[in-house]
Amino acid sequence: MKHILEIFWTTTVFLVTVSFHQVLVATLQTPPPASGATQTLTVEKPDSGGGADGVVDDDEVDQPGPRLGEPVRFEYRVAAKIVATAQARQILVTLPVPQDWPEQSVVTVTEDVPPATEKMEIRELKLAPRQMVATLPSLASGESAIFSLTFDVEIRPILPPADPDQYSRPEKLERDMKHWLDESPGIESRDSRVKTAVRKALEGVAEDDATVSDWDKIAKIRDWILANIEPASEDNRDTGVTLKYLKGTERNRTRLFIAMCRASKIPARMVWCDGNEHAEFYLEHSSGEGFWFPCRMSPAIEMGANPNPAVVQQKGDHFRVPEKKEELEFVSGFIYARSTSQPQFGYVEGQVRK
Repeated sequence: MKHILEIFWTTTVFLVTVSFHQVLVATLQTPPPASGATQTLTVEKPDSGGGADGVVDDDEVDQPGPRLGEPVRFEYRVAAKIVATAQARQILVTLPVPQDWPEQSVVTVTEDVPPATEKMEIRELKLAPRQMVATLPSLASGESAIFSLTFDVEIRPILPPADPDQYSRPEKLERDMKHWLDESPGIESRDSRVKTAVRKALEGVAEDDATVSDWDKIAKIRDWILANIEPASEDNRDTGVTLKYLKGTERNRTRLFIAMCRASKIPARMVWCDGNEHAEFYLEHSSGEGFWFPCRMSPAIEMGANPNPAVVQQKGDHFRVPEKKEELEFVSGFIYARSTSQPQFGYVEGQVRK
């Protein structure tokens, strides 16, 4: 079978000289480059279950929530190479790794770490991505160490629910779900410009208008963004700037969609995949059960659908991890060491279609 390898992103090497014993930190590029910057060695679309006409399990047709198509399997690899440019001690390495989601299942296949590794574990934090966390006692100048993890990932395309009008904005949210109404780096849902954009998108629709479902209101928000925000190649990193100039990348428009949903009291979040990103929004079925639905910033893809599966790396856009003081939109890999010169840190991750 023909294999596909997509290299999602790599780091720039950071070299810093400081006084001895100072703790040095190398951080990977955050967030990853826009999908347009992805380096693709060979591209081939999935030959089954990847389109909007993917088969849906019979027992799921009448169930509430997103409908899932036939699974597609990928081999997914995360690897990092560290090269000491001077004697380095007390080295801590973290790498984000994929995890299970309703549409994705992940099985660890291999864990290759240097023999000198003192400790290696998969860390699970609340409302944050899974991370590999490893420690090395030391590396001599010029010495290198490689960490490599391989996963078997099965992911299914998502089709819209059969009855979208049966879904509405939740009246009461659990504490963790309120997290997805807060502002995030670059997603300023309390900005007056965002609220004005919501009013424009829903012009003529009263808040208590029962003839327009919440699903249709969200569709109007997406349609307004697609009609009014001109595509651009440069990421402006800010929803306010996107609205000021009425242009932005797919990521900018996705951020704006999330901000407008949150301004409408609808939980929403970013979904980071291998080679692209999109939004998810949360609604409750008339039965009382809540679900996340995808939203792609493309008029060619139906709202609530994600027909072309790719490995989900992370879901969310404001994370906190022990190694960083600031809030993160995307959790990258990190290295911490005591040394007179910052070690080189190279990182790569990507998927191979099975």
